[in-house]
Amino acid sequence: MQAKLEYLQPGTAGEGFHNLERPNQVLRSGGTNTWLLEYTVAGRGIGWLKGREYLMPPGSFVLFRSGVCQHYEVDTRVGSWQHIWCCFDPRPHWQDWLKLPELLPGILLLQIKRKAQREQILKALNQAVRYAWSVRPQRRSLVLNCLEEALLFCDEWNPSRSSASRDERIQVVLEYIHEHAFEPLNIALLAKLCSLSPSRFSHLFQEQMGQAPMQYIEERRLDRARELLMISSRPISQIAEECGFNSAYYFSRMFKARTGMSPREARNAYRSGAG
Repeated sequence: MQAKLEYLQPGTAGEGFHNLERPNQVLRSGGTNTWLLEYTVAGRGIGWLKGREYLMPPGSFVLFRSGVCQHYEVDTRVGSWQHIWCCFDPRPHWQDWLKLPELLPGILLLQIKRKAQREQILKALNQAVRYAWSVRPQRRSLVLNCLEEALLFCDEWNPSRSSASRDERIQVVLEYIHEHAFEPLNIALLAKLCSLSPSRFSHLFQEQMGQAPMQYIEERRLDRARELLMISSRPISQIAEECGFNSAYYFSRMFKARTGMSPREARNAYRSGAG
């Protein structure tokens, strides 16, 4: 007899706090009609599939495909399990992001090791839970938007991606750059963040990213400047300053070298529909 497929509502989410008195024993032998995410915040969960045991420690981003047996509970050897769950039907453009390592047939696992990455994912999933329990008419779509954000963060650390093999020290610097790109930055400051000498840092960054650190920063600044030229009417000199350029002349020169147009020409082209 074929195991019963249980129906769950996609776009729902919640959180669980379980211990030995409340072990959260789940057995859906036929799986569910939706995909299911189980993300472990603390403690540890334990699961089984066809007699094989698997563990869900902190940072475990586990996806069950629809129709796959879901058999898990709190791991009694640890005694507690805090997790967030989410039921979803994958959106068409998610397919590439869902190519995570397969732990067991139909069960995908990405172990998030870095604290900063765990915090990003947890923030997105906590927001999903808040939306799921809200009275917003579009709450299920909002839940899926938050899940998409979490999947994008996970994709950065998918072993099949080049970013997953990036040196940990360079990743720390990249995250700092993305948060402070428009502030004064220099090689000495960035090298200090990852405890390297300026020369060693510059060499490693070039090796990992294919360009020099300041060139990378400048491109991030120019990308943002281009966006502001399109969506705002602020003076070009003000945009240059907001994006971290001390000189409007230098900004204009670098912008043209990269795009082939001056900032004014780029703005006019966008407004006329040619950009």
